[in-house]
Amino acid sequence: MKNFIQEIGVENIVVFLNTTNPHNVTVFKKQHKLDCPVYALPIGELDAPIEKQDEIVAYYYFVFSDSGMMENCFIPIRGLEERNDVYLNSIRRKFQKN
Repeated sequence: MKNFIQEIGVENIVVFLNTTNPHNVTVFKKQHKLDCPVYALPIGELDAPIEKQDEIVAYYYFVFSDSGMMENCFIPIRGLEERNDVYLNSIRRKFQKN
């Protein structure tokens, strides 16, 4: 993930952590050695359909559009690395500088 963040640009990445405890944010950021902003945001705060399912998704990716809407939502699946790479590559292409 660190390589992905560097490729996209730290200024284009934000991590929302399912917590209300600021200490958890600090620990998570140090543990994963993240340079991007990490914010505490409890499940349901974004009002995303993916957070209203019966099963809580551990983590997922999405892109904020210029209008602030969530697009390109994606749930990575262990064991399907090729599928995950296709998604991440499509996001890389969106952020490539011409």
